[in-house]
Amino acid sequence: MAKDKLMVVEGDYEYMLQWWLVEDDDMGLTIGEMQEKDLGSEPEDREEWENWVAHQIAAKSDGVLPRRDGGAFTWDTKRGAEQALKQIKLTWKTKVRELPEWAKTALNAGWKAPKGWKP
Repeated sequence: MAKDKLMVVEGDYEYMLQWWLVEDDDMGLTIGEMQEKDLGSEPEDREEWENWVAHQIAAKSDGVLPRRDGGAFTWDTKRGAEQALKQIKLTWKTKVRELPEWAKTALNAGWKAPKGWKP
């Protein structure tokens, strides 16, 4: 299964964080396009959670510029965007999350998680 990738993308005069959709070979959602009210509370689904974390961290990162017309978060420098991306990836790796109920039930029933699986 292909894994989408969050990456720094250069615009005309700024840098952004945007998802690369591997299976579609296309660019996806730019971080900041979703408003905080649309993100809601912390989701259980891993992919939704990763996107939620990216929005939360980018919004508070050093050097992030105010959004224009509800658009994406932007940075004046590539370094600023890379620092935000680094913090996002670190959070993805280090944040311990409780297993969802379906995973607890499956593990208790003897299910073996595939290699590399993360809750």
